[in-house]
Amino acid sequence: MHIRLINPNTTAAMTATIRQAAEQLAAPSTTVSATQPDAGPVSIESHFDEAVSAVGVAEEVLKGEREGNIDAYVVACFGDPGLLAARELAGNAQRDTSVILMYLHGGPSHLETYDL
Repeated sequence: MHIRLINPNTTAAMTATIRQAAEQLAAPSTTVSATQPDAGPVSIESHFDEAVSAVGVAEEVLKGEREGNIDAYVVACFGDPGLLAARELAGNAQRDTSVILMYLHGGPSHLETYDL
């Protein structure tokens, strides 16, 4: 299985941190890759930032679809910018959205469940 993590902001250090955290939790047979848009906000702190970053998320899914062999995409952001567009573009990749588990170092885990 190949999971592509998409950091919707343009901060490469954050993308690397997200990838490292996912690799620690992934099964040995799972490939984890991570990417971020070339353009957009360096952090998502407003509705405007979220709207702008949605375009970058869609572009990253399209890149992944051209590369092939992506089984699932994860939008690594609380607000899930571009999630619905990404689901439309994801081809055969996993489209289910059911559980988000967020863990903040030094804080409690938070589990959010929903279906879109």
